[in-house]
Parts: sequence; C-alpha cells; structure tokens
Amino acid sequence: MISNLNNKKPLNLRGSKRKFLDFQIIKKPENLDFNIDTTKSKKLKYIYNKEIKKYKKIDDTIFIYSDIDFKGFLRIGIGLILIGFFLIIVLNIKGNSLFFYSIPILVGFFQIIYIYLKKNKKLFILDRENGLMSYPNFLFFKPVVTKFTHAAIFIGSVGRYGIPALKLKHPNKLTSYSFSMLNVHFWSFMVWYMDKNRPLPPGDVFNAYRNKDFERRKLEGFLKPLYRSALPTPEATPEQQLERDQYWKDEDYMCPSFKTEENSVLFDSIRHSDWVSFKYSDKPLKENSCNAWHRYEFKDGNIVYMRTNKQGKGYQPPLNIEYEVSVVSIK
Repeated sequence: MISNLNNKKPLNLRGSKRKFLDFQIIKKPENLDFNIDTTKSKKLKYIYNKEIKKYKKIDDTIFIYSDIDFKGFLRIGIGLILIGFFLIIVLNIKGNSLFFYSIPILVGFFQIIYIYLKKNKKLFILDRENGLMSYPNFLFFKPVVTKFTHAAIFIGSVGRYGIPALKLKHPNKLTSYSFSMLNVHFWSFMVWYMDKNRPLPPGDVFNAYRNKDFERRKLEGFLKPLYRSALPTPEATPEQQLERDQYWKDEDYMCPSFKTEENSVLFDSIRHSDWVSFKYSDKPLKENSCNAWHRYEFKDGNIVYMRTNKQGKGYQPPLNIEYEVSVVSIK
C-alpha cells in the first residue's frame, strides 16, 4: 500500500525567503493516547474513533496519517448514485429530463474515481529511520518526498476565520498542504519524533517501542541529538536516564526560551551551511566560551545566535562576511 520513501529522490524546498519554522522542540507534544474507555460522551467517542482510524501506522520507525476519510467519501458517492437511480425509476424519467436526473449518478461516479486515484496520495508520512517525510501534493500530482531537514514548513491560516495551521510548501511554490489537525503544537511532535537520537516523544502509543528504541540508541553509542529542545526529553526509566547521561545531557542541547530580536534567528546547520567549524576556547576572549551563547550581528541588521558545546566548539560565518560577535548571557 505504501511505497518505500527511501527509493524516491527527496526534494529540497527550503530555498526561499519565506520564514520557515526552525527545527526545535518548543512545546511538549500532546499525548497520543488512543484509549477512549475514559470518554463517557458517545458523540466524543464517535469523533475520537473517526480520528483514530486516520492513523494507519505508528511505531518507533514510521508515522503514517491519512488526511482523508475514504470510507465517508465512498459512502457519499454510492449514496448519490443510488439517489439518482431511485429518482429515475420512481418518477419514470425519460427524454430530455433524463440528463438532469442523471447528474447525481455522474457526481457519485466522479467521487468514487477521485477517491480511488487519491487513496495512496493523501498520506502524511514521517520516516524516522531514514529522516524522510512525505505529504500530499497539489491535485493529482505525486506525493512530495523530502528530507525532513529540507521540508518547507510554516504557520499559515486556513478557513474564513483564519485559523492558524501548519503548512508545507508544494514544489510549485504557489500552493501548500495544510494539516487537517489544526494544531501548531504538532510541529514539536514532528521534530521530537524525527530526532532518532532522542527518546520517543510522549504518547501511550509509543510505550511498547520505548525499550527497543533505547537499545538501538545504546548500540549506536547514544549519538548527540539532531535538533535542540526547549524542554527535557527524558528516558522511560531513571536507570535508562543515568545510562544516557554518561554520553549527553539535555542541558547541553537546549534551545533558548528567551524572546530574541525580530530580525534574529538561531544557528541552523542547514540554513547556515556555509559557516565553518571553530573552537572558540582557543580565541583570546575574556568570557567563558564553553556552553556559551554567541551573538553575531551583521551589517544588514540580521542577527544569529549560536551556542558552543562544552568543549568550546561552535561555528562562525565565512571570513568574507563582516560581523560583530559578543558572548551574551541568556537565562
């Protein structure tokens, strides 16, 4: 049903002046708890069950969400066909009026054909193992496949009331895909889930896979996180936490929770790919350069914040760019 994303050529869609979301865990993701026994309302149970069925597969390697209710659309299509035939037979429609009463039948067939063609093209997929993601493209075009770090994701609005929602840019650069789950906090879940060097995000659905995921990361030597976080990402047990802390701790890879200037951004290895590695503790700076925030201000007014690691290693702009740098205290 679902093709291997690793066999497709990923696209890089972040080449734009638009302000895209940074790859950071900012808010604690909502618990993906699929146990509805505690829900007393029959109406809420119906809605909850309907939403749960959209999650096709969730484990420690892949997350698949169907953004369309195929069965619902199929029922509508069949219903329109039956209504059309019923009216034609009961009213004994003939002659010129036959075309008018055949419209529900034609619409119903079109609905079924549309659903059939779009069935596997309306899937949102996060491939945690390979760092890839896929989401529906415009109309009948093939789904977009991109590296997660190359995804052009931003916060936009949908509907007449301008409800905020996550949007992913299409390759045509004119349209975008919006999540039907209008929840901007889902971005933190995506970043946390796709950081395969961190534990799985909160959610009872992941509990069965936590130990397996821990053993994989342990075998790999507990590699450092791929993305920074504004909150701790703890292990499932205190024993596992102590074991991982021997390799890296949450505070070493935290992103600031402070409010920076409007024209400032945090250092991003993708966005600032031309920056060069440098050991700041070797520079004659009076301030302590280990685990320190450096503020780079450029002539065009743009500002970049970059934090060194505990060895004093970090990144600096190319030598042909003029800037001023200072070590700042951020709490």
